[in-house]
Amino acid sequence: MCSATGHVSFAPIATAKADSRKRSCLLYPRKRTCALQGRMSAKGQKRTRATQQKRDFDRAIADTSEAIQLDPKSANALAIRGEAYRRKGDYHRAIADLNEAIRLNANDPGPFCNRGVAKLKINDSSGHADIAKARQLDSSGCR
Repeated sequence: MCSATGHVSFAPIATAKADSRKRSCLLYPRKRTCALQGRMSAKGQKRTRATQQKRDFDRAIADTSEAIQLDPKSANALAIRGEAYRRKGDYHRAIADLNEAIRLNANDPGPFCNRGVAKLKINDSSGHADIAKARQLDSSGCR
C-alpha cells in the first residue's frame, strides 16, 4: 500500500506469481505449462507436431492455444495451430491463424504453404500465390 495515497498495488503479487511459475518450471521442466511459457519451446513444438502426426488435432490446437495465450505474438505457435486447423479441415480458422503468423514473420515459408493449401481447399485461387511465395522462401518446401 502506498503510504502517500493509501492505494493498494497488485504489481508485486503478479510479479511473485510469475516468479513462482518460472521457479516451478526450473524445478519441474516437464510440466505442460512450462513448455508453453513465453515462446513455444522446441520441446513443446515437437510434442505438438507428434500430436498432429497421431491425428489428435484437437489436442494440438489446445496446446498451441495455451501457448498463444501466454505469448499472443508467437508467430511460431500461430503457424503450428494454423497447420493443425488446416489438417483438421477447419480452413477458415487455419487461414486466420496463418494470416497472423505471416504478419508477425513474413520470412517463414511454412505459414505461406499451409495458407495456400487451405485457400485452395475452399476454392480460393489466391492460394497459388501463397504456395509460390513459400517456394521462393524455401525451394525444398511446399510440395
